[in-house]
Amino acid sequence: MKRIAVYLFLAVEGILYLLFLSGDIFSFGKPKVLKFIAVFLVAAFSIGAGKSKENRCVTAIFFFTVIADIFFLLLNKPLYGIGTYVIIQIIHTLRLSFISGKSIKTEILKRALPAVILFIIGLTLKGTGLALILSYGVFICINIAHCIENYSRNKSRNNLLYLTGMILLVIGDLGVGLRNLQPAFLSEQMMHTAYIITWITYLPSLLIIMSTTEAFLFEKKSK
Repeated sequence: MKRIAVYLFLAVEGILYLLFLSGDIFSFGKPKVLKFIAVFLVAAFSIGAGKSKENRCVTAIFFFTVIADIFFLLLNKPLYGIGTYVIIQIIHTLRLSFISGKSIKTEILKRALPAVILFIIGLTLKGTGLALILSYGVFICINIAHCIENYSRNKSRNNLLYLTGMILLVIGDLGVGLRNLQPAFLSEQMMHTAYIITWITYLPSLLIIMSTTEAFLFEKKSK
């Protein structure tokens, strides 16, 4: 029954993925609504991620992702969305610490100190948007480095999938950052392409990260 539920879930996500990407590329329908439904379903399915601390972190990550996308997709308040992304990366830090057995306080400080410094610099240079993007960048880059370290120590399928999911996530987030900073050297068409790339990578990254939990059919070899 669980296997059927997973395949059905993936089929629905695949259909939504194709529909909202087609809507973005060919400018029809309501892709924002379809995107939100897809992300909400990921969060709902993550309830079955498992009762371990690291898997409960994944459930929290996806529910905060829903909140972020309410700001991005439904309310058009990107600054609140980026702020929520920072919270999501803090939860990723907790999960990575559980997986590696490292001190949570040390890992948070390792990210928070440079994030605060860059936040102040960004605030001075261009305001809150750049400040939040730089802070988020610190967290996700160090988290990816942590994923690489975890995989180098234990070359399990789950550690590789987690690393892959985080890399796809940062590729998508580059598009979000460009759309919010709107640098003068990018044309409107290039900005639209960046937006499409964001959603090409975003949903797959969430599903790959989900696959490192008990919600999917992979063996429990993450530790």
